[in-house]
Amino acid sequence: MATKDANKKHSGRSQAAKAGRSRGSAKKEDSTPKPSPVARRKQREREERLALIKRQVKEGSLTIRKMTKAERKKYPPASSAEAK
Repeated sequence: MATKDANKKHSGRSQAAKAGRSRGSAKKEDSTPKPSPVARRKQREREERLALIKRQVKEGSLTIRKMTKAERKKYPPASSAEAK
């Protein structure tokens, strides 16, 4: 004899899905989204470049100086839209 449960068709949905809840609905509200792998790589590369510049300045192989008035006129500051 077939039982009552054997005759039911499985809908493929979990109890939470049937109730309108998603699996991840209990996330912390104060959590910030994780950066993507590409963003993490870019940030790591940026930090490595800055560390190299700092090391070169400390060793004396790189000098950072103020621009002269003539240089500032020739190379004006980039606007905020161009900088990005």
